[in-house]
Amino acid sequence: MRRRSKGIYRLAYQMLMPSTRSRRSAMLALAGFAFGKRRMLSLILPRDSLRLDTRQRNHIENSLDRSMPTPGAVQHAEALRRQYVTAKHRPTFPCSTYNCHGLTFAARRTGISDSAVVQKILTEDGYEQINDRRSLSPGDIVLYISSINNDIEHSGIVVDADPIDPLRLRILSKWGSAHEVIHGVGDCPYDARNIMFYRMTR
Repeated sequence: MRRRSKGIYRLAYQMLMPSTRSRRSAMLALAGFAFGKRRMLSLILPRDSLRLDTRQRNHIENSLDRSMPTPGAVQHAEALRRQYVTAKHRPTFPCSTYNCHGLTFAARRTGISDSAVVQKILTEDGYEQINDRRSLSPGDIVLYISSINNDIEHSGIVVDADPIDPLRLRILSKWGSAHEVIHGVGDCPYDARNIMFYRMTR
């Protein structure tokens, strides 16, 4: 067991190496180990939720999935790295522990999937909508609204904003079960034709 643990740690270290080949090989190996042990992990690390409240002390529905990524999820993450070459792909692992809303509103601790829950957070935590992009600053959040059903399908955090050139806007977000990415507002797999910005001012 100790030898296997050391091997896993070695693979995890290789995932942080700058070499794309080394990182991809390590990610696939780790995912293969996780896939082979999936039934055991589902018993040891079940799906759960956190006690998470809004400022008005109402529960925020969430889902904490501790299972390791499947080989398919790892391959999907690598495909995103190849497709979006101008984005900065952070050295984080694919995981289902948290999603984009979990990054934006729950400090990477859990996943938040329901659009109505995100709306509840905006209302009960006191977020205010920003209509002028020239006033954006790091720390503001962006919501991607579906053109089909008006659901909030993605969210992220503004990490760079230029009042003179709004096109230089940069967003930090997590792409589904893949990794975290710093990207342009439209340089992502989500529809950026209908986006909204918010800020917590107090």
